[in-house]
Amino acid sequence: MKYDLKSSQKLLSNNLLNQFYYLVKDLLDDKSIQDAALFNLIGIYFQKTNKARKALNYFKKSLVLKPDMFQVLNNRGVTYFLLEEIDLAINDFNQSLLINSKIHDTYLSLAKCYLRKDNVQKAIEILEICKNKLESNLSILTLLGRLYYENKLYEEAKKIYLFIIKISPKNIDTYNILGLCFENLFDYEKADYYFNEGLKINDKNIDLLCNLGNLKRSLGKFSDARMIYDKVINLDSYQATVHRYISVINKYKFNDLHLLKMLEIIESSTFKNNEVKLHEIYFALSKAYEDLEDYETSVKYLLKGNKLRKKSVNFNNIEIVKKQFQCIQRIFSNVELKKFTNPSAAKPIFILGMPRSGTTLTEQILSSHSKVSSGGELTYLGDVIKKYFPSKELDNFYEEVTTNLKDYYVSMSQDYLRLTEKISKNKFVTDKLPQNFSFIGFVLVMFPNSKIIHCQRNPKATCLSIFKNYFPDNGIWYAYNSTELVEYYKLYENMMDFWNKLFPTQIFNLKYEDIVSDQINTTKNLLKFCDLEWEESCIQFYKNSSVVKTLSTTQVRSSVYKSSLDKFKMYENLIPNFLENFN
Repeated sequence: MKYDLKSSQKLLSNNLLNQFYYLVKDLLDDKSIQDAALFNLIGIYFQKTNKARKALNYFKKSLVLKPDMFQVLNNRGVTYFLLEEIDLAINDFNQSLLINSKIHDTYLSLAKCYLRKDNVQKAIEILEICKNKLESNLSILTLLGRLYYENKLYEEAKKIYLFIIKISPKNIDTYNILGLCFENLFDYEKADYYFNEGLKINDKNIDLLCNLGNLKRSLGKFSDARMIYDKVINLDSYQATVHRYISVINKYKFNDLHLLKMLEIIESSTFKNNEVKLHEIYFALSKAYEDLEDYETSVKYLLKGNKLRKKSVNFNNIEIVKKQFQCIQRIFSNVELKKFTNPSAAKPIFILGMPRSGTTLTEQILSSHSKVSSGGELTYLGDVIKKYFPSKELDNFYEEVTTNLKDYYVSMSQDYLRLTEKISKNKFVTDKLPQNFSFIGFVLVMFPNSKIIHCQRNPKATCLSIFKNYFPDNGIWYAYNSTELVEYYKLYENMMDFWNKLFPTQIFNLKYEDIVSDQINTTKNLLKFCDLEWEESCIQFYKNSSVVKTLSTTQVRSSVYKSSLDKFKMYENLIPNFLENFN
């Protein structure tokens, strides 16, 4: 039977699948047909109709006749990818590139294979080869930029997106991610610029508006942030996250319009059937009623919010954390710091402890000093440790660290410093990721001159403040269940007892209550520990223009106040079986 190859190809290209099948159906069982191009088209048809195994058969028939058809290798590679047979897909795409190395889609498909295997570095390497070898391709550049951004390689991502803007100047997502890149590179003026450039294209883009609002909030420009958030709510009143943002910067009064709006929308069908949206609104309502000193209603919404938020957090095994902490203690019980002679003169300041223990306040005080730059909650330390000791199995991690730390620690410190130099060239840069308390041993090996500030606060006040707040980061998974929260707190206490006994002179234990009750003397002692001269600006930390992205963004914009010290007592009889765990 005769057939028209060009007509068949056109039908497939236009997704006229039924017509294509009608044209070739009588050929499917005709063993006299030996046409590689036709077999390829039939394979594509079966691929498009979700019959991957049949598609493979026809691609194989085609390649038997013409093994060097790179198009067929690509098609078969895509089919293997769809079947999750990733290694076979990689083999086909590599074979295709050996025949024709000028097809963008082949590089793209190969990169996606390595992403499916969680090998991001290899995917980036392939995309970079394509970028450097072939003319600009938007799909290649967009994926490459996204991978750089998602892996916190902001400088590299910035360069890619600046190039994308040249070839696609109306792409709003590009302006949005560029703004985020500059924000993460601590260039807030350019971040503001690119968010606004994107809004010139579409001033109703909610992602851009939210990111610009968050930037203003972090900079302490609360009235600007509120105007932007209100615009988002006017565009879409069901933006639950934005309602929560507003609650952070708003001081509620009776008959507050925003409070009334939230009470109205939680009754709507949009929220009643969406637990994710509901739990953010519940946390916002809890904050509002706390401002109104209606603690009973505040707790009602708080308990609802925590119950729903707990469902969305994946990790919840306290025993895993216990074993992780025990592993680190085993490692550093046998480490002698004097054997690690790092010549670096760097004095990074690590501010750590439990969340809500005063870490943000401490950073604001220190970064108000002329010789100190604020880094905020940096993930660099954990990233560097993971880079050199990647094993997820604790026994293997123990073996890696005990065997290789002596060989890696200088390189680890250099990697960390290269990252912090993007913030400032100052010798003193603060890193206030609270969870770094588990890595103190690594800190002192990498940076013998580092300053470690351990922030402490009344355990009840700390745990209540954690329980009262919504954390976007799922890493603080223990926050939403009172039993797990107390258990985690006790593991933290045990870990800090271990470090304080092991390194008694290298850790400054700073009590939040001391800052509040005796601000001047406590600040003097803190500065002395950090080898810093006294500066009056450290007392007036609330004038500090440093970016604050944590939940304490509003508190540290005002002077120290004592009202927070005993606030937990308002809740002692309202949250069942919670605070009594510390009795």
